[in-house]
Amino acid sequence: MGGACLLRAVLDGEAPKHDVLPSSPEAKLGSLVHEAISDRSRPARQALLDLRRQILEGRHTVRSACKAGDVPLRDAVGASRCLARIPLLPERKNDAREHETATADRQGSYSRQTERSLISADGELQGRADLVEFWEDDSARVTDFKTGRIWVEPETVSPGYQLQVEAYGHLLIEAALASKVVIRLVGADGVWETPLYQEARVRVQRHVAVIRKRAPRDTDLEARDLASFGEGCRWCRHRLGCGSYQDSAIAAWSSGEQNWKLPLDTWGTVVSIESERNDLVRVQLLDAAGRAVCIFGVPQALVRNARAGSRVAFFSLRQLTRSSRGHPHNFRIVWDRIDECAHAAYVLLADENDSESELDLT
Repeated sequence: MGGACLLRAVLDGEAPKHDVLPSSPEAKLGSLVHEAISDRSRPARQALLDLRRQILEGRHTVRSACKAGDVPLRDAVGASRCLARIPLLPERKNDAREHETATADRQGSYSRQTERSLISADGELQGRADLVEFWEDDSARVTDFKTGRIWVEPETVSPGYQLQVEAYGHLLIEAALASKVVIRLVGADGVWETPLYQEARVRVQRHVAVIRKRAPRDTDLEARDLASFGEGCRWCRHRLGCGSYQDSAIAAWSSGEQNWKLPLDTWGTVVSIESERNDLVRVQLLDAAGRAVCIFGVPQALVRNARAGSRVAFFSLRQLTRSSRGHPHNFRIVWDRIDECAHAAYVLLADENDSESELDLT
């Protein structure tokens, strides 16, 4: 729990009210997968196969932050990469009859629910499970689909994903919906399945207790008290406006310790903007930590209003070359491949005499 950011959890529920970084193509794909399996009018396998076909036909789009308009999801992430990230259970690859497949494993009647809402008795823990299967013997299996990888090591799944599905199982038992639960993760790189043991339920309860201690009910808290700087910042869309992240990142840039885990963001004062080729420029900055940095391959139109002395920020860049230590000094935006820049963002920060910032996400 130590690195969990409660501020991110709060803002995720209010995203439309805040400036956030654009969703990555992978996040867009994840949303499509969850939307497909929530369609109760057809089997989950058929819904996912239909989604695969639609992506091949280019019928889904993702917003590009560096290029105006929408681009087909197929072109944004590549058809083969995209399809490889759609999870299909091994037993469903050759058998679309989910009911018969499931009852072959266990005795008794069978029912399944997708996008099942679960909530604890006190209302402090709730979630929505992708798939819950119930059997007549009072047992259940809860599955969470992931379009990314679930394995961090050969024998270890992502602790965060594991805790998530353990919480679903805990809620099933607490609500007396099942006496025994099997939990399962299905990702792009395989399947993990195990019975829900008591030690896992205790782990969930401790997790909730820590959150309750950090954020008591009916208490006003400063945003910084809820924020936690850590590796999870790489995937947080709210870091664009998170003072806790930005202050901590600047300190980490200066120290040079384990900064390879930081998001590839940079901000500071423009030193120069020089032409490269094909309407691309390189932007040289003195970053907020006092380091000289350079961003290559920046579309000239993107920085049309910037000049020497302007304060600018770039989020979700790419590293120009591999470095063994420290936050990079050289970044790039790959303009000739949409998938490399589809979730980058650029901000022209307010100068001292300006009242507002210019946020360019389109």
